Parts: sequence; structure tokens; C-alpha cells
Amino acid sequence: MKKFAALQTKYLAQGIKEENIEYAISAVMDGSKREHILENLVADYRGMNTIEANQMK
Repeated sequence: MKKFAALQTKYLAQGIKEENIEYAISAVMDGSKREHILENLVADYRGMNTIEANQMK
């Protein structure tokens, strides 16, 4: 994930948890559909809301 360091830094500065950033990056790399990724990001245990999740483009 070293090549995604700049992306992680950007989202960490926006207040997004590192574990959520890492999940999103790995889900994209695995080829998950956007809707599925957003669903998982806004799950209760992740603590994100829909607006935050949609801003991770």
C-alpha cells in the first residue's frame, strides 16, 4: 500500500479513519463494485456517514 501513501494522507487530513481508507483501497483493488464499498463504509461498525463515504472518490 506504499504507493497509496499520498491518497491516505489526503483522506487522513479530512478526518477519515485509516482503517476505512485501507478498506476502500483494498476493495477497489479487489474489483468490488462502488455500491458495495459505500454500503460497507457506512455500516455501523465503520462509523462513516453517506456524505463522507461519497467524498472518497
